[in-house]
Amino acid sequence: MNVSERARRFGTVVLAREVLADVARVLAVHHIEVMPLKGVLIRELAYQDPGERGLLDVDVAIRPAEFRRARAALVSAGYEVEFEQPSRFEVSLRRSRSPLSVDLHRGLSATRRFRLTIDAMFARGRADSQLFGVRVVLPGDYDFFAHLLAHTTLHYVNEGQWHRPQDLSRFARSRRLDVATCAEHLDACGLARFARVALVLLPREDDGFREFADDVLRNLRPDSVADTIASIARAAYTSETRSRWRVRVLSVLLNPTLGDATLALAEAAVWRARLAAMALGSSIRARNL
Repeated sequence: MNVSERARRFGTVVLAREVLADVARVLAVHHIEVMPLKGVLIRELAYQDPGERGLLDVDVAIRPAEFRRARAALVSAGYEVEFEQPSRFEVSLRRSRSPLSVDLHRGLSATRRFRLTIDAMFARGRADSQLFGVRVVLPGDYDFFAHLLAHTTLHYVNEGQWHRPQDLSRFARSRRLDVATCAEHLDACGLARFARVALVLLPREDDGFREFADDVLRNLRPDSVADTIASIARAAYTSETRSRWRVRVLSVLLNPTLGDATLALAEAAVWRARLAAMALGSSIRARNL
């Protein structure tokens, strides 16, 4: 990495901290707590060099019941909505002239995928005013690892490539995660099938993380059905003739139970219907201009 790129990344990190602090202060006036997620948090917890890990936006979670109030408060404070997911689980906002947007989450996925929820993360989180210089709620280490695992797996399933896989190894090492506790938590959060895919296929250049991942897999609750689904999924995801429909079906089957998978299919159908309605509305508006 050249000097200019490192300097650019360092500047982005400084700006991301400022954006997070501003969002937290705006929402604190309305008694709404903020939980930092993804890059803005892991950069602080697991990367020593500010220029080592770049950021594209600032992700924060809000308790679902407070999401609409939080969105309205930020708009009133001068943030503009750039994009809102059709499933309404996330909205991207930006202050004018700011190079970084803030992604406000009330959910961790567009459709049902696992049992980890933002409400549960807030319940297990802890208030902190030191890390970012403003009061936020930090997720528990095992919740954050589970979220990172879910996020990078979904990105791989949908895009065919891993999203910053080194984050997992960096975080596990920096926070000294316990193997048995991690495996138990992934089981409890309905992410055991995700783990059976990701912890096998993830690039594991770090020997320490390779050992950690293998130990987590050995400590997962025995589940022959999950083993079979994960084995089929791994083969489908790595196939040179990667079939999109097969990938989608298998990604749904990574839900913890058949019941969860059925509900996920229903939610996905609603999500696609909203996308189609939005596309139709845009087309009609374009013709009327």
